[in-house]
Amino acid sequence: MPPIGFRLLALASALSAWALVAVGDVVRVTESGLGCPDWPLCEGGVVPGERRAPVIEYSHRATAAVVAILVVATALRALRRRGPLLAGVLPAAAAAAQVPIGIALVLTSDRSDAHSALEMLHVAGAGAVWASLVGLATAVGRAPLRGARAGSQARPAPAALS
Repeated sequence: MPPIGFRLLALASALSAWALVAVGDVVRVTESGLGCPDWPLCEGGVVPGERRAPVIEYSHRATAAVVAILVVATALRALRRRGPLLAGVLPAAAAAAQVPIGIALVLTSDRSDAHSALEMLHVAGAGAVWASLVGLATAVGRAPLRGARAGSQARPAPAALS
């Protein structure tokens, strides 16, 4: 039974991952994916200049940093038995796999075969991160709260969380 704090953290993680996917779509539609040609910096600086493509690409990186912080916090709370262990750690594993793919995307030419394959992996990985977070948030949202009164109308916990 997860505490309310874990539920809120799982929900915040899922919502931030949704925002990251939306920002990633903006990057793709505006063709700003190589707006920051280096990593971890952007155009040699910590923050980009005023040109449109670097600002859009940098917003994706900044949103990814927020997601990473929330996902790590979720995994740490799950490891401390404040939430379901496997479901709480799975999004962190999926996100960790995304990092080298994202870096490789920045460092490869957009005209290479490797870049196209990395783009597909990046989109698939984003789906895995988001889906695992939505699954976690849904599962812990349905589980009874720790300390809930007997006879309350809490729904039964899914088998994966018991």
